[in-house]
Amino acid sequence: MTFQQILSALWRRWWVILAVALLAGAAAGLYQARQTPTYASSATLRVSTAVSGGTLESMFGTIPVDFDPESITSAAVLEPAAGLAGEADPSALNGAITWQSVEGTRTDRLVITATALDPDTSQTWANAVAQSYSTYVQGQVETATVTLQGRYDDASAQAAALQQQAAANPNDSVVAANLARALQRVGTLGAQLDAVAVSGAPVTIQTQAGPGARQGTPPTTIIGVAVLAGLLAGAGVALTWAKVDTRVRSTSELDAEIDVPLIADLAWDRHLRKRGERLPALSSARTALTEGLRTARTGLQVLGRDKGAAFVITSVEPNDGKTFLSANLAVAWARTGKKVILVAGDLRRPELPAYFATAAEGPGLADLLQRGLDGEELTAEAVESMLNDTDITGLRILPSGADLRDPADYLASDGLHRIISITREDADIVLIDSPPSLGLTDAALLAEHATGAVVIYSLGRSERDRIIATVDDLIAKDVNVLGLIANRSDKKVPASYGRYYHSEKHR
Repeated sequence: MTFQQILSALWRRWWVILAVALLAGAAAGLYQARQTPTYASSATLRVSTAVSGGTLESMFGTIPVDFDPESITSAAVLEPAAGLAGEADPSALNGAITWQSVEGTRTDRLVITATALDPDTSQTWANAVAQSYSTYVQGQVETATVTLQGRYDDASAQAAALQQQAAANPNDSVVAANLARALQRVGTLGAQLDAVAVSGAPVTIQTQAGPGARQGTPPTTIIGVAVLAGLLAGAGVALTWAKVDTRVRSTSELDAEIDVPLIADLAWDRHLRKRGERLPALSSARTALTEGLRTARTGLQVLGRDKGAAFVITSVEPNDGKTFLSANLAVAWARTGKKVILVAGDLRRPELPAYFATAAEGPGLADLLQRGLDGEELTAEAVESMLNDTDITGLRILPSGADLRDPADYLASDGLHRIISITREDADIVLIDSPPSLGLTDAALLAEHATGAVVIYSLGRSERDRIIATVDDLIAKDVNVLGLIANRSDKKVPASYGRYYHSEKHR
């Protein structure tokens, strides 16, 4: 579609664009009218270097003290703060207080923020919690000091008694040794008491909280953005009318056309590449993407219950994410304690080195296939000698190996069955990263010796007819297509489940 055709299509359906924009603006206005505004106010505490550096805690030795800022949101601080704020309910501040530690050149600071339904309440709560926490920490110091003083007094009394014994028995070496130790303990405890005395206040209020500021984006901005979004959405509707888009945008679009189940959908993380994170499965973060990977692992685990299950991971087209899926599934399985072998079955454009560096490089599958064609016996020792260990416990990789001119001819040889059989005997799970299936036969040749194949496609990019053709072609080649995995999904997590994906704990 040329630029002139686009302008013409938009002009002919200007009323659609206007209607969608007005509807979006009205919906945003209604939403804002139904929202209850919240206000946040912050107070700043100065943390002494003795506390932030751990010096004060070490002064008390084995006497337990609590200087952890996590106690700001504990009942020991919030309940007294509720009383200071004049709240009848001791738990009134629960869930309304957050804190942030700010490191400084000389001293650290703690910023305590209270959120409430009006600016004055948020200010009162923030100041009350700041005062309560300051009192709490000071109480910790005073209690520990009393204990330390008691130990000092006991040690002094013991030293005085030993001095009397030493005076009575000046030649008694045991008494002399005990006296020396007692005097040393008195000196140590005294030094600790002196150090505590000069350490100063552990926490002081540096800045009192002011009236709370309204949270969130201003309503006018939200409505303006909604109208702009409505204009863009309306333009999209108009252009869709002008030209039918055959790209699959929802997993449900394939339900009636392909008799293959959807195993999982992987959320699109726009920040993944910026962070340079290729293996999010290594992280314990609870995101929609990592949960999607775990869902895929669970689905395949159900489909391949026996030890040595082998799964070929292929895609409709290049850049659908089949190597990303293969690598992260291997990591996810290895983290469960399974013995996993990841086979670099894409002999045309191997990409596993980008995920595992040198562990995915060197001699591998191609070299073993060449040996088989040369008449050499492919023993278990020969295959295992080419398995490279990774930094992940339980995960080994069989690299792609040497470049081959015609990979499909090698994969069609009898040696492939022997190689995959050996890996299946030596592992709980075997994952095979294969080339895209559309127009290539490699995946079908690999899947002939595996439990089955998994096809990954990209939502918003893969065309419906190509996905169907890929699956039909694999089935026609007698491949057991276990299911589909949708990549780059924009599926959102329901609000009620948000806490399972994003930690609310402030650090």
